[in-house]
Amino acid sequence: MRSVLPPAVSLALTGLLLSPPAVAQPATLEPLWSYDASGVIYSTPAVDSSGNLYFGGHDTRLHSLTAAGELRWTFDKPTDWVESSPALTLSNLAVFGSWDGNIYAVHASTGQPAWTYPTGGYIIGSPAIAPDGTLLIGSADGFLYALSDEGFLRWIYTTDSGEFESSPAIAADGTIYIADTAGTLHAIDPSGLPLWTYSAGAGIYSSPTLAADGTLYVGSEDGHLHAVHPDGYRLWKFRADEGIDSSAVIADDGRIFVASRDGYLYALDAQGIEQWDLFVGDVFYSSPALDDTNTLYIMGYVGNGWSRLVQVDAGGEVLAEAFIAAFNDASPVLANGTLYLGMFDGRLYAFPGSDPAGAWPLFRHNTLNTGWPGGLYPDPDLRYAFWPYEREADGWFNVGWWGSGAFVGTAFPWTFHPDHGWGYVFAPEVSIRGAGGLWYFDLSGGLGWLWMSPVHPNTYFNASLPKWFYHVPGSSVFSPGGRHLLPLD
Repeated sequence: MRSVLPPAVSLALTGLLLSPPAVAQPATLEPLWSYDASGVIYSTPAVDSSGNLYFGGHDTRLHSLTAAGELRWTFDKPTDWVESSPALTLSNLAVFGSWDGNIYAVHASTGQPAWTYPTGGYIIGSPAIAPDGTLLIGSADGFLYALSDEGFLRWIYTTDSGEFESSPAIAADGTIYIADTAGTLHAIDPSGLPLWTYSAGAGIYSSPTLAADGTLYVGSEDGHLHAVHPDGYRLWKFRADEGIDSSAVIADDGRIFVASRDGYLYALDAQGIEQWDLFVGDVFYSSPALDDTNTLYIMGYVGNGWSRLVQVDAGGEVLAEAFIAAFNDASPVLANGTLYLGMFDGRLYAFPGSDPAGAWPLFRHNTLNTGWPGGLYPDPDLRYAFWPYEREADGWFNVGWWGSGAFVGTAFPWTFHPDHGWGYVFAPEVSIRGAGGLWYFDLSGGLGWLWMSPVHPNTYFNASLPKWFYHVPGSSVFSPGGRHLLPLD
């Protein structure tokens, strides 16, 4: 299966010992900072739109840091390890599970408790957030729990074959996929009814990932990566030499990158044909991270208590590396030009990085850890439940408001474009000049806009600058160069 030998292998030919050709040495990745959480970190951080970080540890706490590594708050209600990676909801909750069997929701701004929901087993998997806001998380009691944002049970789904240690993935149509430890991949409809099951033939501890065409990829303990059609039949499987507990990442061109306990990172095309492999060290549960140049970041154990973080280009060449004297199981996350990574030494490290990009570029797909490739958008059918809404000349549907300009964000939190999908609307933190103002935030592009109703100037606020602009109607926000915007001085 491999085309590359591990480092430090000599080549003997015709009785002569040949030295390997000189190759460029990888650059050294130097940490920007590290934070001591005082306990092993399995949890992969979630990162909000302000760059704040959220992660758990074996100190039984959830930690929140600023982008600079300064402590914002800790939440200490769990009574056992927090290995679950938190997911961030649109209502600004951080939701996660614990080995104490509870699902916790914490106000992300303050660290104060919102609600707790008990299950019958330990929880190491991470939540997913469905298109309608339903929270989904599996437990070792064999149940998948679907909860409302307020912490009320909507439904439960049970497996007869094993425990849920894997994290759910959600397709664009709302179908939920989760694997159990007995090796069964489950497909469940948004109401909790079973659709089909697929048997991998060995235990599954990795989490499913989804390609743009709906194909599922999941690794199993016998060393196979399974490609499963959305209807539940196998398309192909690829075999590594040892188990695959790490979750795959997927590039926009359909290439799949997955690591195995055999020490290799594999690049496969969409048909499962190996393109290259690279020895990176033993990889247990940590998944790669992928950016917009198909550069990968992955952590592997190289022996004697040391792990190696490697930056790998699209062709499988090592660009840079860093060594840390600790084991690793947490997956790296890329956000705002930085890579964040938790280690067994109890420290969260920040390294120079980039931004995630791809069909499924991170362990939980995005920096909010939602486990859904569509981002935090509702089911498009919900569009017809909104009243009133207006359509601008350039195609944007702007959801309406009540009374004399008071926007009800909890009732109407969306704006829709037929070509570009849904965006989230919430109450502005800036002064609105006149009635009918809506604050629009494009989660994929990270730009904020304040839209004024037609009876007022079409004024926008770019939150990333920040600066006010006047909108010339008839242009598209996604056209080259963006909207025709004129600064307001």
